[in-house]
Amino acid sequence: FAGLVLVPCLAIASKLRAGRATCDAWSCSEGYVPKLGVKALEGASNEECCLATCKLHDCSDGFVANSSYDSNTGASDAECCDKTCSAALEDGSFMCGTNEKVACDSGYILDQTKLEEGGTKDDCCVKSCELFTCDAQHGFGIPPQKRSQQAERSEDCCERQCRSHVCSDGWTKDHTHDEAFDPSDEMCCLMQCQSFQCPAGWISNPAKKGMIGNTAEICCLPPCDSHNCSAQANTVVKDGAHGRTDEACCEKTCAAHSCSKGLVAVEVRAQSVPGDDATCCEVKGCEEMRKLTKLKSGESCNALAKEDCGSHFGSFVNSKKRAVFARCDFDRSLGLCRLSSNESDCVDH
Repeated sequence: FAGLVLVPCLAIASKLRAGRATCDAWSCSEGYVPKLGVKALEGASNEECCLATCKLHDCSDGFVANSSYDSNTGASDAECCDKTCSAALEDGSFMCGTNEKVACDSGYILDQTKLEEGGTKDDCCVKSCELFTCDAQHGFGIPPQKRSQQAERSEDCCERQCRSHVCSDGWTKDHTHDEAFDPSDEMCCLMQCQSFQCPAGWISNPAKKGMIGNTAEICCLPPCDSHNCSAQANTVVKDGAHGRTDEACCEKTCAAHSCSKGLVAVEVRAQSVPGDDATCCEVKGCEEMRKLTKLKSGESCNALAKEDCGSHFGSFVNSKKRAVFARCDFDRSLGLCRLSSNESDCVDH
């Protein structure tokens, strides 16, 4: 019974095969071309009846599409694409668009703008700064970082060097930096003390004006306020002085001064400065004068009674701008207490 059913099924299958379409009736889609020798074969798809062309292929990195290959059959980079200049090899050479293994000549470099293009060696290589020279006599050169850069002319490569830099006032040329680039006083020159800014309270040292230096210790003088003058030498710090030595910062007091002939030291002026006759010394007899009563500001001998006249003295500045003492004397002819004309060159303390 099973055999009776099988015969009709085989007959039906045979008819289906006999009625199936062949590749001769199939139209390939865009990007495909008919396979040769398959027209009589059964088929109804691009895969059965057609071959893909390069138009459908996406080139990989390092390759670029070439429209002249669009109608060629293929499905690989080798069949459908050109190698670009970016396809560099380990030995420094690279594959140009013609699939030619080349290396740029000395002074030439790979053109980075052609990395996604094909081409020949001439297309892939461009001039670098190594091919150009600069006007060294006038202080121009090529910085190391530019030597391997693309260039069309020397102006693309050359930059000023310290050799051509003129230092400003207060700076002197540092010839060890003649080959340096980005010229400036700081790069090409050495600072002199006359250009150094001293700290607050310090002053420039005139003796170091032309000396090379950029520190306060070299170029400046500190205030003498913190200087320790020798107490044994009877010296004190000069007011407003600057320096680092006793000679610059210290001055002798009256205690270290020897009065000239005919003068005596004023004891109360022992620590006074400067240590000279005008400050430290006076004529003999001044101490006796001080035992009298000194007239106050605005008082005069004329206002004194006869009995009080001889016990007072006055102090004034003479033509030598020295404070002098004069005793009050009673003028009998006038019946008046007057300032004596006998002046004593004393220190008014």
